[in-house]
Amino acid sequence: MFLIPFGLIFIFYSYDLVLTDMTALGFWRDTLAIDLINDLVGYLLIGINAWKLRSKSFSFSRALWLCAAMSVFYVATRLWSPTGLFGLACLAIETAGVLWLLKLLVDGVQDLEAIEKRHLNYVQLHRWQYLVSISWLAVFACTVGVNFISGLGFFSLLIVFIWAVLALLLIITFLRTAMRYRKMGEEKEKAEWRKKGSKKFFRGPLPPHIDK
Repeated sequence: MFLIPFGLIFIFYSYDLVLTDMTALGFWRDTLAIDLINDLVGYLLIGINAWKLRSKSFSFSRALWLCAAMSVFYVATRLWSPTGLFGLACLAIETAGVLWLLKLLVDGVQDLEAIEKRHLNYVQLHRWQYLVSISWLAVFACTVGVNFISGLGFFSLLIVFIWAVLALLLIITFLRTAMRYRKMGEEKEKAEWRKKGSKKFFRGPLPPHIDK
């Protein structure tokens, strides 16, 4: 499960470097956006963990398919670079996809808690997921509002800062969950090893050794 928090880092803190005057260098358009931290890597990392956990929870199975769909959508929007109202619509779809992915991941952790009967920070994850979703919707609203309402610059920066802090807390909680899940797996392996060892010890007396 360790790949999930690292995947969220790539998705949450992606940054686009926009280069201008690119036609002078022979490019077919004037501006070119380069992802310094690519969302595609984040979807790949989360998809790998969702694949491993798909048999334990239907939520992880759905998250796997959603990661695949969001990867295709991400590549298509970056190649096409939609603008205007259609660009805002694509941003809304991307926002909805990420928020749905967060919900599926948290629901998957809830299923793991029910299966393993161990505490995996579901309550804390649900709380941070809820707050991150609200703040992300606020960031989207500010992104749309900047195009119609002037004077939202400082307020938008404040909302983005709050969202960044909440997203970091969600990532840290997912990392703690991954550590708990790994420790739980190690404890299971030790218990099985001790069980096998005890069976071997009480299997019965060994045949006597006779020197020839």
